[in-house]
Amino acid sequence: MKIKQLYFLLPILVLSACGPSDQPESGTTVSEVPETVDLKTYEGLGTQITAASFLTLSGKVKSAMQEGGVTNAVEYCKVSAYPIIDSLSQAHNASISRTSLKPRNYKNSPVPREKSVLKQFEVDWQLGKEVMPFAEDMGAAGINFYAPIWTQKACLQCHGVIGETLTAKNDGIIKGLYPNDKATGYKENDLRGMWVVNFKKDQQ
Repeated sequence: MKIKQLYFLLPILVLSACGPSDQPESGTTVSEVPETVDLKTYEGLGTQITAASFLTLSGKVKSAMQEGGVTNAVEYCKVSAYPIIDSLSQAHNASISRTSLKPRNYKNSPVPREKSVLKQFEVDWQLGKEVMPFAEDMGAAGINFYAPIWTQKACLQCHGVIGETLTAKNDGIIKGLYPNDKATGYKENDLRGMWVVNFKKDQQ
């Protein structure tokens, strides 16, 4: 699909391969938006923010993987992913998070609206439609931007099919840190989850 290449030619699952942290990956939500919003503007901002966040996280996870394999990468993400996301959220004046219908960390399970968007993304993907990032006005909750996360080849050693691209040994390592892990069974280019970026409105 074009959207995979246009928005997330990113080895996202190297990032998500290590799974989310033990805490929900949301940062400080301090960005202010005007009462009348241009959602296209926030789609652009959201795309830039998720790309920048990926570049920061993926570089660190790649280094951890090279230094100590899956064990090191998963342990690194368990300890460090949340603080990194939090600092990125503050840097971009937005709340940045990742979620999935099959989360590695149950604390990153989607809230009802996120679950609805994920299901629609899944339907569009299964029908062969482009899965388009979009922004929506959430009223007092601010502006939310949603964008799909695609499974890249490099992610399969932590999120692939057990016994095929994901070894039983590595699956055991992952489940030792994330007993409720559901984030396996993926193949290259599968839809794995989504980014959520929230921009807060001025509360006056």
